[in-house]
Amino acid sequence: VTDSTGLGHTGTLTNGATYGAGQVNQALLLDGTNDYVAVAHAADLNLTGNMSVDFFANHASVTDGRVVLSKDDPGGTNQAPFQLKITNPGTPRYQWYHNGGAGTFSSVFTFTGYAVPLNTWHHVAYTFSDASDFQALYIDGALVATGTVTKTIGYDSRPFMIGAQYDNN
Repeated sequence: VTDSTGLGHTGTLTNGATYGAGQVNQALLLDGTNDYVAVAHAADLNLTGNMSVDFFANHASVTDGRVVLSKDDPGGTNQAPFQLKITNPGTPRYQWYHNGGAGTFSSVFTFTGYAVPLNTWHHVAYTFSDASDFQALYIDGALVATGTVTKTIGYDSRPFMIGAQYDNN
């Protein structure tokens, strides 16, 4: 996967991940089972202070705990800097995890009051303000949920993953 920023963050398609038609040009096609993209660690991927993560998504179905993106740890020690997952297949919701380095996830927040849209393209954006501990989730530009986070995100040298977490693809 080519990095369009020019910063050299090339991703590796794994376990059959491929490209298909997307909302804007091409999209990654991930099967929801074991396909993912891994981007090697780089210091500038350690998002600090105020941050935003956004993407287009078209989920055909969801399973509980399916990771959308992460910078996660091997061995399941819950020291991952961050993860964005989908939880609750009955009414799927995005869930944000992040760790301040204390050995367990120091913040887990499920965005309620909406359901993850299925079978159509949507723009998803997550924002976080370290100074105010405020986080927000936007779907198609509309604010759908907010919450507070009490810890600064801690970082390490793990890869950035799309469609998986490092210890459990």
